[in-house]
Amino acid sequence: MSAEVSDSVTVIEDGKCHSGVVSAVDSTTCTVDFPDGDDGCFGFEDVINHEGETLI
Repeated sequence: MSAEVSDSVTVIEDGKCHSGVVSAVDSTTCTVDFPDGDDGCFGFEDVINHEGETLI
């Protein structure tokens, strides 16, 4: 699976789920912008697409 810029995704961080929008993707990670203005770079194994599948 993969993600594209502007996809809505869920990130698992510290055992919690956070919803956001993909703003950048490279070969193994994607940057996700969150509604609170925060953003972060995450490995595909921590990102779940809208179909409930991890990106790896």
